[in-house]
Amino acid sequence: MRKTLFVVVVMVILGWGTLVLFRHHDNRVLTTAQQNTITAEGHVVLSVPSPTRESDQSSDPSTVEQLVKDNKFYYRSDSLVAENIDEHLEIASRGKSYRVDFDRLPVAKEDCPDFNNSKPCVQSVGVVAFDEPRGRVLLDVPTDTWKNVPMVMVGYELSTGTLTRYGVTSGVGIREGTASASGRYFGFVALGTAGGSCGIVSRVVIIDTRQKKMVQLEPPSFPGTDVVQMGEIKWIGESELSYDTTAFKRDDCLVSESYKIQGSTTRVNLADLAFPD
Repeated sequence: MRKTLFVVVVMVILGWGTLVLFRHHDNRVLTTAQQNTITAEGHVVLSVPSPTRESDQSSDPSTVEQLVKDNKFYYRSDSLVAENIDEHLEIASRGKSYRVDFDRLPVAKEDCPDFNNSKPCVQSVGVVAFDEPRGRVLLDVPTDTWKNVPMVMVGYELSTGTLTRYGVTSGVGIREGTASASGRYFGFVALGTAGGSCGIVSRVVIIDTRQKKMVQLEPPSFPGTDVVQMGEIKWIGESELSYDTTAFKRDDCLVSESYKIQGSTTRVNLADLAFPD
């Protein structure tokens, strides 16, 4: 699991750095296979390129897959595709298109490490999960372009265009976005790095869409370790989930390919969580 996580994180880190560099040079919508194209009112509104690797399709319909093609990010689920075009996020779902302009996002100056009136700090928006029954999309909005950046988590309602701010996390990227059956909760894994392949860390974050709040789960304690990786979120019920945790000592990882890894599986009742104000 640790090696798989590292490969994913390296792709995210490399892709994150190139997204801003190339976004202004290529705003084309690429021609792709028909199954990756969504149309509205008789014309193509958005196309997503086929991945260059074998897709790891999840059985969770709310999961949105992030694809990298020609130094651009694309997002796709069973019923949604999206990409950043100019200063907005273009979303298409079930024959309709939606536009999220960056200047409408609930991002404050305080969220931007390097605020500049002449240059907006939001230069791209990611799609984390899609709760299709309620038409709600979970977005992540990075406010910087380097490692371990602040990311504002925002809900977008397709039917009304309403944008709801849930809170701020940080990291180099997000994976494993998922929604509970009722749509009350979103869950995802925030990835961070303390430097190098042996410094990749990850945390499970939960959003309560009713309270419009989010909380980062605390990992179990593993004595003698300093790198903790959480993930593999699985819903057990409407308000209960489980996740796996692995932990190891960074120095051991740096000097040897064979080192001690500890792990556990934790169940959490979300009704018992205290969501901070």
